[in-house]
Amino acid sequence: MNIKINKLKSNDITQLLDIETVSFITPWDKKLYNSMLKNNRYHLYGAFLDINLIGYIVLYDSIDIIEVIKIATSKNYRKTGVASHLLQFSIDKYNLDFMLEVRTSNINAINLYKKFNFKDISIRKNYYKDTNEDAVIMKREAK
Repeated sequence: MNIKINKLKSNDITQLLDIETVSFITPWDKKLYNSMLKNNRYHLYGAFLDINLIGYIVLYDSIDIIEVIKIATSKNYRKTGVASHLLQFSIDKYNLDFMLEVRTSNINAINLYKKFNFKDISIRKNYYKDTNEDAVIMKREAK
């Protein structure tokens, strides 16, 4: 697969929302994503196959650490390395520590993060308000 990673633009949000709505219990809306695009602390990147968005990552620059806010892959391209490609791109681009929260039930995501040397550092009880599920807080230190 010839995947290209590009910074997302406002005209990519419709495709992003197609992935978002099947990937998350409580999807975010177009207005929120458009406001993130205008905020220089947020970095949104998409994995493209030709002109089709097949995955995306949302990062937040907290000055000395990068927070992985979201990462998602189109249903047809899951388990093909798209999320790994997005994560590796992000790690290579920002030579900083990374942190994230992930649902304790999301074993696929946890295994992906562990593959990239993220370590469990804590549990946030009832973090996800839609289900009251706990979150695993994970951190990856820059090399």
